[in-house]
Amino acid sequence: MSDDDPNPISAEDLTFALMDSGYRAELEKLEDGRKYILSSASGWKFGLYLFELDDTPDVVDSIMFSFIASRDVTLDQVNTWNRERRFGRAFLDEEGLLNVEWDCMMTHGNLAYFRECVEVWDRLLGRIDEFEKVS
Repeated sequence: MSDDDPNPISAEDLTFALMDSGYRAELEKLEDGRKYILSSASGWKFGLYLFELDDTPDVVDSIMFSFIASRDVTLDQVNTWNRERRFGRAFLDEEGLLNVEWDCMMTHGNLAYFRECVEVWDRLLGRIDEFEKVS
């Protein structure tokens, strides 16, 4: 599949695209059978959760980048982070862990678009340390 190919994208296509771009990528399955990719960027490990079409389970419809960490962050810092950034959303979960997520639609995407999404996510993770600087 070429990078500009508009054909449906599979979990394997995304895994190989990550590896081709120099990222670690391990395709895994959750207990319910849904697929995700373990990877890392900017020194942080993250999950890339794949959402497939119900009627075509091998076609990735959308993806969610997800980072979770134990960080000393306040709700005010999270709100400031969200106000100042266009891509990605941050929140504190029930356990007080910092979560940063970003969704991308893949329905009409291609591997070139996916690589752009990965680059944006990498830059976003590169700014995680700024949480301590947000007042």
